[in-house]
Amino acid sequence: MDLKDPKRWDPEKKSLAERRALASTGERMCSAWRTYCMTICAIEGHCIGGGAALAVRPNLRVIAASHGSGCRKSPSASRSLGRAAAPVRLLGPAKAKRFIILCERYTGREAVDFGLAEYLAADGHAYAEALKLAAHIAELPEMPVK
Repeated sequence: MDLKDPKRWDPEKKSLAERRALASTGERMCSAWRTYCMTICAIEGHCIGGGAALAVRPNLRVIAASHGSGCRKSPSASRSLGRAAAPVRLLGPAKAKRFIILCERYTGREAVDFGLAEYLAADGHAYAEALKLAAHIAELPEMPVK
């Protein structure tokens, strides 16, 4: 979810069904990731707390060069990243501790070097690069990809 999206922050003007759909966005997204498909996350701008917790779950990440990743030193960030299985699988135990407990922050280049992302894109182009990657994956044989 884009926190700057004005549609997201005006729930009083939404129907009950729209508010329920909005509230279940994260759950539905994570559920979709448990299927047998490649998942790709495009990251532009800051990705902290719950956003960072979600971003470590897809198979691949494309990150913008000036991206800022990490967590806030707050109880909500600890709860967001509290389920550490995904960061540990992605980074290994020592790096996951640096990411979750020490709340280190990274630029896009540093995130790729650290192992938080696999691909670096120019600012404003992470989504386009993620789509190119998805198109390439779609051309590959289905069984090896699964």
